[in-house]
Amino acid sequence: MSHSSTPRSLVIATQPDSDSLGRDRAATPWRVQAARIVEELFPDVATEQWNLLIDLRQGLLLGEKWEEVLDEFQLCRDAMEEDHYLVFYRLRRMLESHLRLEVTVPGESTARHQVLRLWAYRNLAKSLKRTSAVWSGPDQGTRCRIVECSASVSL
Repeated sequence: MSHSSTPRSLVIATQPDSDSLGRDRAATPWRVQAARIVEELFPDVATEQWNLLIDLRQGLLLGEKWEEVLDEFQLCRDAMEEDHYLVFYRLRRMLESHLRLEVTVPGESTARHQVLRLWAYRNLAKSLKRTSAVWSGPDQGTRCRIVECSASVSL
């Protein structure tokens, strides 16, 4: 449902293929696809919500700070999911299949990875703190972070 009878257009510049240090920043195909899904929302949401979508789209393309991207996803989801459920369902499933929670426990040589279940996610900071406590008890130095998988995982 469009919020105005006048056509609107939005031009968003794409990111360069490398950063200022020459490192490759090309987005992986799934991140490009996720950004396109976000772009589908622009014509159908109020212009006041565009900044949320722009932040989410950029975060997906950069793929650097996944905790922030998931927080941006949640802000968009809270604001728009009621009217655009299928778009957020698709995004949630895509994020779940390409991101993992990495848990590093002191004294263990390898990190553990577990699947994210974003349908239940509402507060990432609390979720990470709870996961850390489950793996090693509170305040034992366990580190949790969100990482991108190298390949899609079938759910």
